Amino acid sequence: MAVTDQEQVPIPRQEEGRQSDIVEQRSFATAQLAREAFLLARNRLLDINYWGRISAGLSADFSLLDETGNKLERAPLPKDFIRIDLPGPGSLAGHGYDWVQIEAVEESEADTRRQAVLLRVRPSQDPSLPEGPAHFFDPRASSTFLLERTGQVLRAGIHGRNEQTAVAAKKIDTLRNTVVSELAALGAAAIQWKKLANAILGIDDAGNAVV
Repeated sequence: MAVTDQEQVPIPRQEEGRQSDIVEQRSFATAQLAREAFLLARNRLLDINYWGRISAGLSADFSLLDETGNKLERAPLPKDFIRIDLPGPGSLAGHGYDWVQIEAVEESEADTRRQAVLLRVRPSQDPSLPEGPAHFFDPRASSTFLLERTGQVLRAGIHGRNEQTAVAAKKIDTLRNTVVSELAALGAAAIQWKKLANAILGIDDAGNAVV
Protein backbone atom coordinates (compact mmCIF):
# COMPACT_ATOMS: atom_id res chain seq x y z
CA MET A 1 0.00 0.00 0.00
CA ALA A 2 1.30 3.44 -0.92
CA VAL A 3 1.11 5.09 2.45
CA THR A 4 2.05 8.46 0.96
CA ASP A 5 -1.19 8.66 -1.02
CA GLN A 6 -3.50 10.67 1.23
CA GLU A 7 -6.57 8.84 -0.13
CA GLN A 8 -5.04 5.49 0.80
CA VAL A 9 -3.38 6.27 4.12
CA PRO A 10 -4.45 3.31 6.29
CA ILE A 11 -5.70 5.29 9.26
CA PRO A 12 -8.84 3.59 10.64
CA ARG A 13 -12.18 5.25 10.02
CA GLN A 14 -13.50 7.39 12.86
CA GLU A 15 -16.82 5.89 14.01
CA GLU A 16 -17.33 6.57 17.72
CA GLY A 17 -15.64 8.25 20.64
CA ARG A 18 -12.96 10.87 20.17
CA GLN A 19 -10.56 11.59 17.33
CA SER A 20 -7.16 13.22 17.73
CA ASP A 21 -4.59 14.35 15.18
CA ILE A 22 -1.18 15.75 16.13
CA VAL A 23 1.01 16.70 13.15
CA GLU A 24 4.36 18.51 13.25
CA GLN A 25 6.54 19.36 10.27
CA ARG A 26 10.04 20.43 9.36
CA SER A 27 11.26 21.96 6.09
CA PHE A 28 14.68 21.64 4.46
CA ALA A 29 16.60 23.65 1.89
CA THR A 30 16.81 20.74 -0.55
CA ALA A 31 15.06 17.43 -1.18
CA GLN A 32 18.35 15.60 -0.59
CA LEU A 33 18.65 17.06 2.91
CA ALA A 34 15.04 16.07 3.54
CA ARG A 35 15.73 12.50 2.38
CA GLU A 36 18.69 12.24 4.75
CA ALA A 37 16.60 13.63 7.61
CA PHE A 38 13.80 11.18 6.79
CA LEU A 39 16.14 8.22 7.32
CA LEU A 40 17.16 9.57 10.74
CA ALA A 41 13.53 10.27 11.66
CA ARG A 42 12.50 6.78 10.52
CA ASN A 43 15.07 5.25 12.85
CA ARG A 44 13.79 7.36 15.75
CA LEU A 45 10.18 6.34 15.09
CA LEU A 46 11.01 2.64 14.95
CA ASP A 47 13.33 2.69 17.99
CA ILE A 48 10.46 2.50 20.46
CA ASN A 49 12.60 1.73 23.51
CA TYR A 50 14.32 5.11 23.11
CA TRP A 51 11.30 7.36 22.63
CA GLY A 52 11.66 8.62 26.19
CA ARG A 53 15.34 9.44 25.66
CA ILE A 54 14.94 11.41 22.44
CA SER A 55 12.01 13.45 23.75
CA ALA A 56 12.78 15.74 26.69
CA GLY A 57 9.78 16.04 28.95
CA LEU A 58 7.98 12.93 27.70
CA SER A 59 6.37 11.61 30.88
CA ALA A 60 5.66 8.06 29.68
CA ASP A 61 8.22 5.31 29.16
CA PHE A 62 7.82 2.88 26.25
CA SER A 63 9.26 -0.64 25.87
CA LEU A 64 9.01 -3.03 22.93
CA LEU A 65 8.25 -6.59 24.08
CA ASP A 66 7.45 -9.96 22.55
CA GLU A 67 4.42 -12.13 23.33
CA THR A 68 6.12 -13.61 26.41
CA GLY A 69 7.06 -10.22 27.86
CA ASN A 70 10.73 -10.22 26.87
CA LYS A 71 12.23 -6.89 25.84
CA LEU A 72 13.16 -6.60 22.18
CA GLU A 73 16.09 -4.59 20.83
CA ARG A 74 15.06 -4.42 17.18
CA ALA A 75 12.62 -2.71 14.85
CA PRO A 76 8.96 -3.41 15.67
CA LEU A 77 6.94 -6.05 13.85
CA PRO A 78 3.20 -6.77 13.74
CA LYS A 79 2.01 -8.67 16.85
CA ASP A 80 4.79 -7.23 19.04
CA PHE A 81 3.66 -5.42 22.19
CA ILE A 82 4.47 -1.99 23.58
CA ARG A 83 4.42 -1.61 27.36
CA ILE A 84 3.64 1.92 28.50
CA ASP A 85 4.60 3.21 31.93
CA LEU A 86 2.46 6.28 32.66
CA PRO A 87 2.88 8.55 35.69
CA GLY A 88 0.56 7.70 38.56
CA PRO A 89 -1.30 4.46 39.37
CA GLY A 90 -1.09 1.84 36.65
CA SER A 91 -3.60 -0.68 35.39
CA LEU A 92 -4.13 -3.71 37.63
CA ALA A 93 -4.88 -5.87 34.59
CA GLY A 94 -1.61 -4.67 33.07
CA HIS A 95 0.38 -5.17 36.30
CA GLY A 96 1.01 -1.46 36.63
CA TYR A 97 1.31 -0.69 32.92
CA ASP A 98 -0.81 0.10 29.88
CA TRP A 99 -0.36 -2.16 26.86
CA VAL A 100 -0.85 -1.89 23.11
CA GLN A 101 -0.20 -4.41 20.36
CA ILE A 102 1.32 -3.49 17.02
CA GLU A 103 -1.18 -4.08 14.24
CA ALA A 104 0.79 -2.82 11.25
CA VAL A 105 4.23 -1.58 10.22
CA GLU A 106 4.31 -0.32 6.65
CA GLU A 107 6.80 1.52 4.47
CA SER A 108 6.47 3.01 1.01
CA GLU A 109 8.92 2.49 -1.80
CA ALA A 110 11.45 5.32 -1.72
CA ASP A 111 11.33 7.69 -4.67
CA THR A 112 12.55 11.16 -5.45
CA ARG A 113 9.34 12.85 -4.33
CA ARG A 114 7.74 10.87 -1.48
CA GLN A 115 8.62 8.51 1.35
CA ALA A 116 6.59 7.26 4.29
CA VAL A 117 6.61 4.83 7.21
CA LEU A 118 3.62 3.93 9.37
CA LEU A 119 3.18 2.21 12.74
CA ARG A 120 -0.35 1.40 13.97
CA VAL A 121 -1.22 0.05 17.43
CA ARG A 122 -4.34 -0.89 19.41
CA PRO A 123 -5.00 -1.36 23.14
CA SER A 124 -4.33 -4.93 24.25
CA GLN A 125 -3.94 -7.23 27.23
CA ASP A 126 -0.72 -7.89 29.11
CA PRO A 127 0.76 -10.76 27.06
CA SER A 128 2.47 -12.40 30.02
CA LEU A 129 -0.70 -12.93 32.05
CA PRO A 130 -3.87 -12.07 30.11
CA GLU A 131 -6.61 -10.64 32.31
CA GLY A 132 -8.55 -8.68 29.73
CA PRO A 133 -7.68 -5.32 28.14
CA ALA A 134 -4.95 -3.41 29.96
CA HIS A 135 -5.24 0.12 28.60
CA PHE A 136 -7.31 3.18 29.46
CA PHE A 137 -8.87 3.15 25.97
CA ASP A 138 -11.26 0.54 24.62
CA PRO A 139 -9.67 -2.09 22.30
CA ARG A 140 -11.51 -0.56 19.33
CA ALA A 141 -9.32 2.55 19.61
CA SER A 142 -6.20 2.91 17.51
CA SER A 143 -3.11 5.10 17.31
CA THR A 144 -1.36 5.54 13.97
CA PHE A 145 2.15 7.00 13.87
CA LEU A 146 2.85 8.32 10.38
CA LEU A 147 6.13 9.80 9.15
CA GLU A 148 6.09 11.30 5.65
CA ARG A 149 8.44 13.15 3.36
CA THR A 150 7.04 15.11 0.44
CA GLY A 151 9.73 16.95 -1.46
CA GLN A 152 11.59 19.11 1.04
CA VAL A 153 9.08 18.73 3.90
CA LEU A 154 8.96 16.10 6.66
CA ARG A 155 5.79 15.52 8.70
CA ALA A 156 5.36 13.37 11.80
CA GLY A 157 1.81 12.65 12.90
CA ILE A 158 0.05 10.68 15.62
CA HIS A 159 -3.58 9.98 14.72
CA GLY A 160 -6.00 8.62 17.34
CA ARG A 161 -9.31 7.09 16.29
CA ASN A 162 -12.37 5.81 18.18
CA GLU A 163 -10.95 6.77 21.56
CA GLN A 164 -13.32 5.66 24.33
CA THR A 165 -12.70 4.80 27.96
CA ALA A 166 -12.18 1.08 28.56
CA VAL A 167 -14.58 -0.67 30.93
CA ALA A 168 -12.37 -3.07 32.90
CA ALA A 169 -13.16 -6.26 34.80
CA LYS A 170 -12.16 -4.53 38.04
CA LYS A 171 -13.99 -1.37 39.09
CA ILE A 172 -10.81 0.30 40.31
CA ASP A 173 -9.32 -0.11 36.81
CA THR A 174 -12.44 1.38 35.22
CA LEU A 175 -12.18 4.39 37.55
CA ARG A 176 -8.50 4.79 36.78
CA ASN A 177 -9.16 4.42 33.03
CA THR A 178 -11.81 7.14 33.22
CA VAL A 179 -9.44 9.57 34.92
CA VAL A 180 -6.60 8.94 32.45
CA SER A 181 -8.94 9.07 29.46
CA GLU A 182 -10.44 12.38 30.57
CA LEU A 183 -6.98 13.85 31.15
CA ALA A 184 -6.08 12.79 27.62
CA ALA A 185 -9.21 14.50 26.30
CA LEU A 186 -8.30 17.69 28.16
CA GLY A 187 -5.01 17.91 26.28
CA ALA A 188 -2.49 15.91 28.31
CA ALA A 189 -2.04 13.36 25.54
CA ALA A 190 -1.73 16.04 22.87
CA ILE A 191 1.14 17.70 24.74
CA GLN A 192 2.99 14.38 25.01
CA TRP A 193 2.42 13.39 21.39
CA LYS A 194 3.54 16.82 20.19
CA LYS A 195 6.82 16.35 22.08
CA LEU A 196 7.33 12.92 20.53
CA ALA A 197 6.46 14.07 17.00
CA ASN A 198 8.97 16.91 17.23
CA ALA A 199 11.62 14.60 18.69
CA ILE A 200 11.15 12.19 15.79
CA LEU A 201 11.72 15.11 13.41
CA GLY A 202 14.84 16.18 15.32
CA ILE A 203 13.32 19.30 16.91
CA ASP A 204 13.84 20.09 20.61
CA ASP A 205 11.34 21.62 23.05
CA ALA A 206 12.52 25.13 22.15
CA GLY A 207 11.72 24.52 18.50
CA ASN A 208 15.36 24.24 17.44
CA ALA A 209 16.61 21.64 14.97
CA VAL A 210 19.07 19.39 16.79
CA VAL A 211 20.05 17.11 13.89
